[in-house]
Amino acid sequence: MDEQKRLEKLRRSMLTAVRIIGASKDGGWVGGAVLADTAKDDHGQKPAGDEQAISLIGDLQAWGLIEEQGQQVLGGEKKSLRHRQFRLTKKGWSLWLQEIPPIAGIYDDRLD
Repeated sequence: MDEQKRLEKLRRSMLTAVRIIGASKDGGWVGGAVLADTAKDDHGQKPAGDEQAISLIGDLQAWGLIEEQGQQVLGGEKKSLRHRQFRLTKKGWSLWLQEIPPIAGIYDDRLD
């Protein structure tokens, strides 16, 4: 699997984790460390460290699919993944329900 496809699958896996784990949590919030730990590609490989996980989460935020609870910066320092919480946005739900077209950079079986 090429690296681009692997990253697409990891992003999809993170969205799936936010959807499924968030459904059982008050407000739908899921910890960033949980996203990094549960995201896996087709070969069962997780993101290559916190930096890659943060980058993938950042992509999902930039595309408006997930939102972060509170501030990313606390006292001038970035909070670690462990202290960050995310949930699906309306756009994220729409993608999950396949109500909007696929988004480049996120694996979508409608394109297979």
